[in-house]
Amino acid sequence: MSKVVVTALSSVREKTGWSFRELDCQGATVADLLRLVPTKDGGTLFDLLIDGDQMQRGYVVFVNGQRVEAPDKRLQEGDKVVAMEVLRIVAGGQAVS
Repeated sequence: MSKVVVTALSSVREKTGWSFRELDCQGATVADLLRLVPTKDGGTLFDLLIDGDQMQRGYVVFVNGQRVEAPDKRLQEGDKVVAMEVLRIVAGGQAVS
């Protein structure tokens, strides 16, 4: 079994009800992993984070610190996956995204 560490931040944490999990996902892609993670409303992180074959606007997924552009990226044992809403930083009264 391949285990990966999944961290859910910001609104993604609110949707899952947790912030940290270790999951088994042998030979899985990011999309496969996201289909395994249920949300509190009965959906999955895949439903929340994926739009067609790309990441949903307003959300980002990192694998080992690298931004995932397409959810077909293969995962390996020990990978660290972070899912979060895109943060907007306010500086000098202006929002920067």
